[in-house]
Amino acid sequence: MVFPKEKQHKLSEEEFVNYCDTIFEAISNMEGSKINLSLWKMYLDNVKIMGKIKRKKDKLSFEMRDEQMYKNVNYWIKENPNEKIIIWAANAHIVRNDNVLKKQGHNFYLLGLKKLGDYLYGNYPDLLYAVAFTSAQGATLDISNPDKTNIINTPKRNSLEGLMSGRKICFVDLNLFENNFGLGQYDSQLFYTNTICAAKWSQHFDGFIYIPEMRPSTPLWQNNKK
Repeated sequence: MVFPKEKQHKLSEEEFVNYCDTIFEAISNMEGSKINLSLWKMYLDNVKIMGKIKRKKDKLSFEMRDEQMYKNVNYWIKENPNEKIIIWAANAHIVRNDNVLKKQGHNFYLLGLKKLGDYLYGNYPDLLYAVAFTSAQGATLDISNPDKTNIINTPKRNSLEGLMSGRKICFVDLNLFENNFGLGQYDSQLFYTNTICAAKWSQHFDGFIYIPEMRPSTPLWQNNKK
């Protein structure tokens, strides 16, 4: 979904939200149909949040998005109480307690914000296993510019990625990793692949999948041009 820029909206935020409420009211009043109203409410709540955060990119927008992500996950957990669920999201959303990460260099604006991982571990602390992805070299897409790639920083020898150097694609439990190397706080690019942070990483993730060389995914629009 591509939203107009902040000053190009034809509806105010209040009008946009009211319009979504009007749609839900119309759906609720439909007769003779088997509509899952709770599901439709979640759909429209997502549209409301997207309509709000696309008007302004700031810390509040990020936290609003992650709170809504948690509400979506919580909906499906309650709908399927006896099932296992896989949640696929960026490391920066799944990470928990990131306010205690020590950033090397300039202050990264997402540090310290309440994220999906904080909500999940606050409400389901004993039922989760969070797996991150990391790499020692290569590149990833820039989330705000699909035509741009971010080059992964060369890791230090005593960083997580440096210690994994020479290994093939593999899964690693972080507690076992830290115990094996006797690690306390150490550098890693688990938060974002091109942002180095120091932490005891088992406090933020449970395990990780190591990829020796990360390659940018192909944007959907490029696939459609083939």
